[in-house]
Amino acid sequence: MVLLSEGYQLSNGAPVEGETADDNYLAAIAESARQVRQLRNEAGFPRAFLADPPRPDLILFAPAIYPHLESALAPFRAQAPPGLMSAIRLMRRQRQFVFAQVTDEVAAQPGFGGALALRGRELKTQAAAIGLRGASTVAATIRFPPSVNRAAGAVGVLANHLRQVDRPRPVKTARVFKAVQTALTNSIAADALDLIRGSQSGLKIFADAPLEWLPVDGLPLGLRFDVSRINATPGALTFGELPAPRTLYLAPEAFLDFLVVSSFGAHDPIRDHLRLAIEALAETAGVRFRGRFVDVQSEAEMVAALNDFEGPIAIFDMHGSHEDHVGVLQVGPDRVDVWGLRTQIRVPPIVVLSACDTHPADRSHATVANGFIHCGARTVLGTLLPVQSMQAAALIAKLLLRAVVYTRARIDAGRAVPWSAVVGGTLRMMLVAETARGLAQAGHIANEAAPGLQFLGNELILRGQRDWFEQVVARYRAATGLGEVQWAAFFGDLLAGSEAVRYVQVGNPETIVVTTGELMDQVYGALAQL
Repeated sequence: MVLLSEGYQLSNGAPVEGETADDNYLAAIAESARQVRQLRNEAGFPRAFLADPPRPDLILFAPAIYPHLESALAPFRAQAPPGLMSAIRLMRRQRQFVFAQVTDEVAAQPGFGGALALRGRELKTQAAAIGLRGASTVAATIRFPPSVNRAAGAVGVLANHLRQVDRPRPVKTARVFKAVQTALTNSIAADALDLIRGSQSGLKIFADAPLEWLPVDGLPLGLRFDVSRINATPGALTFGELPAPRTLYLAPEAFLDFLVVSSFGAHDPIRDHLRLAIEALAETAGVRFRGRFVDVQSEAEMVAALNDFEGPIAIFDMHGSHEDHVGVLQVGPDRVDVWGLRTQIRVPPIVVLSACDTHPADRSHATVANGFIHCGARTVLGTLLPVQSMQAAALIAKLLLRAVVYTRARIDAGRAVPWSAVVGGTLRMMLVAETARGLAQAGHIANEAAPGLQFLGNELILRGQRDWFEQVVARYRAATGLGEVQWAAFFGDLLAGSEAVRYVQVGNPETIVVTTGELMDQVYGALAQL
């Protein structure tokens, strides 16, 4: 569809059949993606990208089935045709593009053929919508086989491990996290991984599986690149987010105004972590934030605080959970289901959730993060797992500072910055800080040496160098004297327990661009004179 939109003509092909069907599908997917990438490469870097940064050049697409479908249908099992449940079980067990052999007896069951036909129409419609999205931004698409969704079991084990143990042992956490990464890797062809490595402007995920954790040369995908996602289920939310909205332009100074909505008890030890972190970093950097901190103790007060705010970013600092298939925020005594507030609240374009389990990878689609998207947010920074309050506070303080100071520096250098890159860089800097501290805690460096190593890593990230991670590893190993095997063991344990891998960008953050009118006039004025 992308190539057709650019005037290409497709040659006649033959049906993909037989035992090698899946190999042929994978080869065709990779080849078409390479052709689209070649098309982008031929276009080069248009000057307009200085004012309007390029959108993600690669879409990762993995259709899914609502994970609790069978339990949802359980009350109606007696009335359902027997073939319906057989079809659902077959679809849930599916690993390849082509269904495994189905016996004639199963195929003849009432409702079986109809269920598969309905699923087929659904997939065709979804694929067409993804194709239109790709054509609108000239993005290549890699469709993954259903086996990628089978990583859900390993994801559940990891999530339960981290939720049930206050201070889990790093070795065990690393082993469980590695199992998740292995399950994801085993579902992805080598050609697809090579295409992912070649991304220049970030990736867009349409999937339920936590592809952000896919290892790419020693680093999870979500930290290697600027990545955002829209879940594959529920379909209504997916289709609502597929038409990318018009670009929203914001000046760096807009982020001096923010709203922090907090809801902690008077004696909760973490209630002041975020406020203190923001104040301390602002004082150090000399930034005069005008943010509002509002304490709310009921759903009504939370709604009122949001509706009284007109700035670009709202931060929710409170406890979160996801039980009984629905994610909630704990606001005083109220367990707030954000999905039900759509007609009551005005949501800013950017929402940041400093709460646990606001977009867990092992629960239902009805997450807090998706709820805010449903209510009108353009992008939400959510959490895949429980998070630590002090680290979360430091992350958000750095995010606000980066939104103001880093973007201003980039604009002064002649480049606008998409919000996806503001968040992506903050997460990478968080990992660098965790690594430097971890080296000190493990006795590999002196405590006083950690800030210098962290600054070194941050400098590489701020420069936007593609090989920042490899340079960080080389310099950290040189500072510690750790061999390759020793480093791999240390970093594997640290990465699995890292706070940086627990965050995910939901929605369309790449459609928010931090820039100024002066930069846009400068770029487009120069183009008009060509």
